[in-house]
Formats: sequence, structure tokens, C-alpha cells
Amino acid sequence: MKTGLTILVLFFCFSVQAQVDEEEQDSVKTGSSVGKLNISNPKSIVEAYTYDPVTNRYIYTKTFDGFNINYPIILTPKEYEELVLRESMRDYFKKKSSAIDGKKEGSENAKKDLLPRYYVNSNFFEAIFGGNTIDVKPLGSVEVDLGMRYTKQDNPAFSPRNRSTFTFDFDQRISLSLQGKVGTRLNVNANYDTQSTFAFQNLIKLEYTPTEDDIIKKIEVGNVSLPLNSSLIRGAQSLFGVKAQFQFGKTTITGVFSEQKSQTKTVTAQGGGTIQEFQLFALDYDSDRHYFLSQYFRNRYDEALKQYPQINSRVQITRVEVWITNKQNRVSGTDNNLRNIMALQDLGEAQQLGVPDASIIGIPSGGFFNQPSGSPVDNKNNKFDPGAIGTNYLNSGIREIVNGSAGFSVPAYNVVEGKDYAKLENARKLSSNEYTYHQQLGYISLNQRLANDEVLAVAYQYTIGDKVYQVGEFGTDGIDATQVQNGIPSTQSLIVKLLKSNLTNVNQPIWNLMMKNIYQIPGAYQLSQEDFRFNILYTDPSPLNYIVPAGPGSGSQPAIPLPGDVENTPLIKVFNVDRLNYTNDPQVGGDGFFDFVPGITVDQQNGRIIFTTVEPFGDHLFEKLRSNGNENYDGDVTSGIDYNANQRKYVFRNLYKTTQAGALQDSDKNKFQLKGKFKSSGGDGIAIGAFNVPQGSVVVTAGGRRLIEGVDYTVDYQRGRVQILDPSLQASSIPIEVSLENNAIFGQQTRRFYGLNVEHKFSDKFLVGGTFLRLSERPFTQKSNYGQESVNNTIYGLNTNFSTEVPFFTRLVNKLPNVDTDVPSNLSFRGEIAYLQPGASTADQFNGEATTYIDDFEGSQTTIDMRSAQAWSLASTPVGYGDELTAPDYGFRRAKLSWYSIDPTFYASSQLPAGLSVDDISSNRTRRIYSQELYPVTDIAQGQSTVVNTLDLTYYPKERGPYNFNPEVASGNPFANPEQNFGGIMRAINSTNFEQGNVEYIQFWMMDPYYGSDVQGITTNEGKLTFNIGEISEDILKDGRKFYENGLGPNQVLVQPQGPW
Repeated sequence: MKTGLTILVLFFCFSVQAQVDEEEQDSVKTGSSVGKLNISNPKSIVEAYTYDPVTNRYIYTKTFDGFNINYPIILTPKEYEELVLRESMRDYFKKKSSAIDGKKEGSENAKKDLLPRYYVNSNFFEAIFGGNTIDVKPLGSVEVDLGMRYTKQDNPAFSPRNRSTFTFDFDQRISLSLQGKVGTRLNVNANYDTQSTFAFQNLIKLEYTPTEDDIIKKIEVGNVSLPLNSSLIRGAQSLFGVKAQFQFGKTTITGVFSEQKSQTKTVTAQGGGTIQEFQLFALDYDSDRHYFLSQYFRNRYDEALKQYPQINSRVQITRVEVWITNKQNRVSGTDNNLRNIMALQDLGEAQQLGVPDASIIGIPSGGFFNQPSGSPVDNKNNKFDPGAIGTNYLNSGIREIVNGSAGFSVPAYNVVEGKDYAKLENARKLSSNEYTYHQQLGYISLNQRLANDEVLAVAYQYTIGDKVYQVGEFGTDGIDATQVQNGIPSTQSLIVKLLKSNLTNVNQPIWNLMMKNIYQIPGAYQLSQEDFRFNILYTDPSPLNYIVPAGPGSGSQPAIPLPGDVENTPLIKVFNVDRLNYTNDPQVGGDGFFDFVPGITVDQQNGRIIFTTVEPFGDHLFEKLRSNGNENYDGDVTSGIDYNANQRKYVFRNLYKTTQAGALQDSDKNKFQLKGKFKSSGGDGIAIGAFNVPQGSVVVTAGGRRLIEGVDYTVDYQRGRVQILDPSLQASSIPIEVSLENNAIFGQQTRRFYGLNVEHKFSDKFLVGGTFLRLSERPFTQKSNYGQESVNNTIYGLNTNFSTEVPFFTRLVNKLPNVDTDVPSNLSFRGEIAYLQPGASTADQFNGEATTYIDDFEGSQTTIDMRSAQAWSLASTPVGYGDELTAPDYGFRRAKLSWYSIDPTFYASSQLPAGLSVDDISSNRTRRIYSQELYPVTDIAQGQSTVVNTLDLTYYPKERGPYNFNPEVASGNPFANPEQNFGGIMRAINSTNFEQGNVEYIQFWMMDPYYGSDVQGITTNEGKLTFNIGEISEDILKDGRKFYENGLGPNQVLVQPQGPW
């Protein structure tokens, strides 16, 4: 009632205020209106204020030629002051408004003085700052956007309440630059921009400069720098702190205490390009990117390059189509780049030499091959020929992708998806600029590495002599994507060659198609032969470019000597990458340098090293170290018969027989090191690997001689490039060293930088100086990882510089014939000495000693949380519960299962809904779980929740589950044998490579819901919980088709054929 009364009163008050009597107006309407026109008085009319001391009044008069033309106005002194103040304020704002408008002449200068100067009436203030004025000149803009945003989404997954939102949209942009001056000695400079990309672009600096005779020469606060005239001790440019400079006679002392916002970096260049070193190991091959097109090309690779640069191959690949999993949903508007494909592993393959059909994993047994071993790969080589569908092991159903294995008719052999074939819906065909292929050696290289669960398939055509061979089907071979028979549409899949499956199995022949002899040089593109160096070393522990015989074996077994072509032979020759000279002509014994042959040993454009053998550190090295004919590469490594001592020590077989993550476990074999350097050059100078470099922080030396900026080189600080101006330096091989400070863009580590620099100037010719600097870092955590230790270093240095003119040298030179010069001669001497005292941060010490963690197992552990109920969905039928059946029997054993997370609001007794009591949410089936129950010795951090979120499952084995059309329980009857039923849920896991991600175990706590329960007649020892991890079928309604709620056509007619469900 009180609120309502208040509203009535307010409304009534407004109504009263609105009752205003209208003024009387002339009712006679004229054809024109009369306005006012203000015209300035002519100069003959004089307006003046005169003070009358007798009456203490101000008299305003307006006269013409000495005669008053208006009545005088008499003002008191107070009225006169108010009048003058109003007039002054009006003129001031008028002046500033005209300056901002910018239309009048001279407004540009007026803009610079929009704010008035402030005056401080203090002698003390004037004595310190050299004046009593404060001048502030701001420049910039402030923009504010204020709006409202209404969003509505008709998404059935959201509740009706959450489908529409109404929020305020607020945005501000500030770009401000401030220049201030206090007196004549203190300057303030600051800029701030909310749109700055990085924090270091916002600067602030206060600079105090006393008189020339003061001891304090300068004090700076904010963004400061400490440049040093030394080549051994580098100063710093990007600092934030306090800097002071003092002078005592001829001695100058400069001190700084600050935080360093940059990192020191050194780049070595030569001939105008940046020299970069690289280091790889045998295990670091470029995986999931390069693939042989078939086993035929892999088997012939070593022989084809045995006498490189000549390639012993008559193959010419003329056409290739590459298909991959379409994860990006990219569709080309000008090309039909999406098709359903059936990729077969054994398509086009011929029988391997000396190996019967039955012993080859993944190849059907008994009469599968149509061509003898060694035959060129072709569709007609075996009974998977897509050109003879219906007359071989492929039936007409192979074209329909939903049929899967039903499209195969292989006698006495179970064709398995992921091993024998892979099917892809809407596979994407790569454009020609997304891959390259070698026409003679038969392999492709993708621009982008494939993920572990992606599929790669190809169709290609090649010639040998005048005969044409084809593997797979092209999109233009007349196989339409869709066909209609009897009014029923169906899809038509292309049959192509499988190179990579979505399931990784190293025991399958397809594993050998991935090339493991190509290595990507980090950051290398457009390699040039003249500046490229590469060597192979064996590190055990010191690096050597050759290998030595293995030590004695067990017992009295003597060491086996190395073969003659391996002993004391450089490893680049052992691995067959050094048999040519610099001009790529064959030379006996090689020239000791890596053979730079584009397309054979290097991928010049993409910066890759290519070995001339398929398994350089495996089968190739095994044959090089062979001592007798009984040794077997595929035999027992630990056996003294299959492997000799040298082979056991050096051959890295697991590198090619297992995945990279698996081969990493055999780290004692990963000792072959690929080391070298290359030059990366650009048309606009030396790239120093940084941008927004602090001004003056770049120091360039050539052969130890310090170059002069602007004379010998220029620096683009914004883009981070150094351009050498001296053409003789560009053409020479003198190493050029560029030292700089790189602003820490994402650096969050605190670095304290402080020190002193003292210089005593004996004369204009002789100077002696000393430097003391300390840099200390605070670690991120109390555990420092190896290679990321925090430093606490101190450096001391002395330097001297002497320079004088020597006229004697000029006179001596003038005595030479035809020499007459008046340029003065100089004698300069410069000497420096420095001492670095390393230290460690005290924040991460253990028992008073510096500590580094090589591998912190606790810190490296990551978890994949599986408790979100929204991420789970109904599971397909698992193995052993009728997964082999078809509709509708496929779901006959599915029972009811509920999964959920209890809302925390139910645990607040004041918010319990009707029908629930505290006892209902306190049983083991419903109560909360606290961290101390599971981890009693773990400390809970402040602010961290003590409650453990749970995923609750309720299973009803006697009740029918979704999509279960079993007539036994159709009328609501319970199952007679509930122990044969199942209930399941499934979800996706983003980590698709458990081996590489080092996913080792599942950790879960399962509560016994019947513990302490008084429920009678319940058996507590029944039931089984099973986890299936890996590739899981999502076909809940088993028909091979996707299910869409919005998949109905016009008039609610199903476009695709109606399935069994």
C-alpha cells in the first residue's frame, strides 16, 4: 500500500505541473514571420564600464561621439565581478570550441593548448622543479558503445526459458597519449591504448633533469633503459623501474633498479641470411605425412636409388586422386570433391615373393592373387578388382556404403572393417596444391599431417613403357554418386586403395606404407646447397661420425669386427647419402659431404631430408653389419644366431616395427643423431625472429667488429629485420652476429634487473669504466623443470677506451709516391674484461641447494574427466550381447539404464521440493561424496570445493530398455533371465592416440549402493561393469545409416530407403 500511494502522489504532482496557462497569441495569421537579427555595433558606438569611487559603483554607458544613446546601468562591485566572470567563461569556452571545430585559421595551434596551465604559488615547488607551472597536453580519444542484444535460439536441446536471452552490450575503446611538464625539470610521457596487442606497447615514463651543476644529473621512473658501451656485457633496453645518473667531477655513476620485460637473443647470419642449426634423432621421422602408393613401390625403392642421382625406374605416374576423412566439412563449389569411398587395403597388390597367401596377415588365403609376385600394381592383380564386381570377391553391395562387410564375398574369411577395408562417408578429395607425389618412386607427401583416426586413400594411374596401369577408381570413371532404381535412391561408393586406416595396427601390411625415412628440418624452407651442411653422428655418449665394434658379448664371446665398408667410414657414406661430389657426379668414396640432390635426398622446397633406403637404421644397417648368411632381420634380436653383437647394438628395428611412441621405449637404440645447419634468407634482410624490438637494443658484429647502425646496417624494429648495407659483407662468408632484446610477449616470469655503471673520464681521449649487473628470476613454481631453471647471475666488468690523433702517421703516408692527404690519422685502443658469477634462485631450492626436476611425474599427469552426464549417450550393443544380430533382434537384450548427476540444489534442505526428505538424499545411492573420503591425506586448497562430483547410474535389468522390441516384454512383463541383459552408455574422447598421449589407466571409485542398507531380499554380489575403449560403433539402430530427426523430405516422406527399424 505504501508503494502504491507513493506512485499516485508522484503521478498527481506531475499532472499538476503540467497545468500551465497558455500565453495569449495573435490570432491573425500573417504570410510571414518576423525574427530577430543581431548586428554588431559599429566602431563609432563605444561601450564602457566606469568606476565611481564616491558611490562605489560601476556605471555602464553606451555613447556615440560623446553623447549617451542609452540609459546608464549602475552595478555594485559584486554584480560587476559576476558579470566579468560570465563574460570570461563564455569567451573561453567559445575559444576552445572553435579550436576543436578546426574550421578557423590557427585552430591547429589552438588545439595543442586546450587545457590551461596550472600555477603553483610555492617557492619550494619552484626550487625543486625549476618553475611554478604544470602543463598537461592530452591527445587521444575515448569511445563508448552501449547497446542491447537479444538472442533467440529455437534449439530443442535448450529449455524454453534458456532459448532467448537479453543482455547489455557494452564496449569501450580508449586511445590516450599524455605529455606533461612540471616546471622546467620534470617531464611526463605516457600512452595507453585498450586495443594494443601486447602490454609492452603501453608506456609510461617520468624524467627529472636538474641543472647542469647538480650532482644528480637525471632521474627516470617507468620505462627505462641501461645501454652500455661494451661488447662483453650487454645492457638492457626494455626495463620498468627507476634509473638515476650522478656526476662527481669527471666520474659518472648510473644505477638502475627495475624489472626486465625482455629476453636477450643472438642470431648468427652469413651472406645476408640467418644461419640456423638443427638437431634430430633417428626416432624423429616425419610421421603420418608421407606414404608409398603400394607395396610394389616400397619393395623397389632401395633398388631404384642404389645408383642415384639416376633413378632405376621406368614408372611414370600420370594421375593421382587423394581422399581423406572430411573433418573440416570443406566443399568446393567448382569441383565434386566429396564422395563416399570404400578403401581396400589389398587393392591392386600382388603376391609377395616366397610367401604363401595364408601366412600374410590381412590377405585372404587360397587363390586370391591373379598375378605372380613382382607384378606391377594394378586392379586386376587380385580378386578385389572393382572392374569385375559380381564375378570375384566383391558383390554388387560393395557400392552401397551402409552394407560394409556385406559387400564382400570372400570364402572362409571374415572381412573386418578397419583392417581389410575402411569406409568413408563424404570423404574429401584433396586439391593438387595440398599434396605432392614422386612420379618415378611412387610416394605422396601431404602438406598437413594426418590425425591418428583419419583415413587416407588414393586412386592413381601410371605407365611402364607403353602399358597403362590403374589402381582404384577415379571420380570421373562414370561411377555416379547417386543412382535411382525402381524409384529408390542409393549411394554409389568409389573403390580406392587404402594407405592409412583409422585403426593403427603395426602387424598389418598397410603399416609399412607409411614412410619412416623422411625427416622435417624445423623452420626450414627453400634450402640452398651452398649453405646446407648435414652429418650423421652416433652419440654414446660423445658424438662420433662413425661407429666402432661392439664390446665382447656374454661369456668369452669375442667382439665381432665391423665389415670393411663400415669400419672407420663416415656414417653419411654408410647410409648411402654420400657417393657424389659437389657437382653431383659419382665419386669413389664420396667427397665427405652430404649429397644435396633435390627430389631424391632433399625436399628443397619444404626443408626435408630423404634417405635413399626405406629403413636406413633398420634393414639397411642390418645388411651393412651382416657377418654371415644365417642372420635374420625378422628373427630374435636377443639371439646370437639371428643378430650378431654389432647388429644388436646399432640396428633400431623397433623404429619401423612399432609406432613412434612404442619405439621411444627402446631409447638405448635412439642414438643416431642428424645434425646440421642451413641458411634461411629473405629478400628484405636478416630475420631476427622477433618483432616490436626495443629501439637501440640491436647490436651487430661482423667477425668480432662492431658495426654502426645507419652506416653498415639498418634495423626494422617493427618487423624484426636487419638489412646489411655493406655489399662486401653480404658477398663474404664472414659470420655476422645479431644480438637483440626480444620483448616477452607472453612472459609471466618476474625478472629483477639492477646494477651500476661507473665511468671516469681522464680526458677526452682516455676513459676507464666498471660495470656491475645482476639478473634474478622468480620461478613459476617451487619445482623447476630441466632446461627452465631460474637464474640469479651476477656479472662484473672493466673496460677502457683510448683514442687520439697521430699526425705522424699522416706525414708518413704523405711521403709515399702520389699520396697527398690531409685526413687526420687516429690511434685507438679498446680493452675489456668481464667475469660472470652464476647462481640459482633461492625460491626453488631444496635443503639449501639448487634443485632441478628432470621429470616431475606429478606435474606431468593429466586427466580426462568422464563424469559429465551430458557427454554420454545411449550405447550400441556390445560384443557378447547380440552385436552380430540384425534388426530387430539386435536390441532384444537391452535393459533400462539411467545416467545423471544430482543437482546440488537438492542438498540444500531449505530448497528440497515437495515429496523429498533429508533421508531421501542421505542414503548411499543419493548422498554427496567428499574428497576426504577418497583422499584422506590430501590437503584441499583454499577456495577449492570439497565435494566430488559424481556420475550416477541406475540399472534396471528386468525392465525393457530403449529400442528393445522383444516380444517377451512387449506387454510390460519383466525379463525372465535378467542376468543376460545389458545397459550401456558411450561417449567420445578427444584424445585419439592413447599411446602417444600416454594414457595408461582408468581411475574410478564405485560405491556399493547396498552397503548398510536394510532392504530385504537383495543380492549384492551380482552384476558386471565393463569398459570398452577404442573404436566403438555408434550404430544404435543397426542398419549402417545415420539417424536424423530432420531427415524427412517434403510431405514427411523419408528420402532414403526405409530401414528394418
